[in-house]
Amino acid sequence: ARLTVANQGIALAEIAFQKGFQFLKQHQRSSLAITTSYAYHLAMRSLMVYTCLAVDQGDEDQVSLLTPILKSYFTETSCQQIQCVQKIIGLFDYLLYSLIILFLKCHLIILT
Repeated sequence: ARLTVANQGIALAEIAFQKGFQFLKQHQRSSLAITTSYAYHLAMRSLMVYTCLAVDQGDEDQVSLLTPILKSYFTETSCQQIQCVQKIIGLFDYLLYSLIILFLKCHLIILT
């Protein structure tokens, strides 16, 4: 269950990244924050795949060590990435901004 929560954090961060990237592309802008967000996202996905492989191989020690770390770190980092995209979009596109707020609220509900 904790790995599922971590994976949901990755998914929500991916949605926020795609929306932010799409917004910047439409307005012909670039942002270091989006690039940084993407770098975090790739690292999180790689670590999740590594952990899932450890689950498949039955490496209980590795899985029991990584699972709580992944859940807490991925959740926190995903929330930061979503908030970063919120700041980038701002009030330029209110509909997109409200969708990202909805994703963030859903993510926070999942955590409780």
